[in-house]
Amino acid sequence: MKGILPFVVLGAVVTVALVAVFALPEDDGDGGVYRPDDGGTVDTGPDDPGSNPTVDPDTSPDVPGKDTSIDEPQPSSGEITWSYDYESATASARSSGKPVMIDFYTDWCGYCVKLDEETYSDPAVIAESQRFVNLKVDGDARQDLVQQYAVSGYPTIIFLDGSGNEVSRVPGFVDANSLLSEMQKV
Repeated sequence: MKGILPFVVLGAVVTVALVAVFALPEDDGDGGVYRPDDGGTVDTGPDDPGSNPTVDPDTSPDVPGKDTSIDEPQPSSGEITWSYDYESATASARSSGKPVMIDFYTDWCGYCVKLDEETYSDPAVIAESQRFVNLKVDGDARQDLVQQYAVSGYPTIIFLDGSGNEVSRVPGFVDANSLLSEMQKV
């Protein structure tokens, strides 16, 4: 809902645009992908799973001014081990010959949070991820990589072979069984 509300300030009319922001629906027909250029909106209220009103540079990946040259310490085997440093992750993949799973995300993307909570937490996905160098790329912080890989919405998962060539991609939210199937093709 968009509306224009005029205010009179000292005899002059000042126009203020009011924009109501709504949460992304569970299934809005776009495959669970948010495209910033399609006119969509994102709810950043407290009930939105993608809401992140404060960013702590000591715990958030790819925050401007944060040293990302060293990978974040990762939890034990109950979760996917992610790297947040593109250059070191791709170098590691080239030297080991392992394929790469890149998750392009943003902090404000509700479907990205849903992917983390529902898909990446699945035990079969976690087990299969051990064959990969797993990399998370914040699309807001790494626009160079967004352009390089032609990412048009979030989340986008891109699979590379051990030489760095793109093998496949999954745009939007995907459930655990579908992601597992894609991972096994690589």
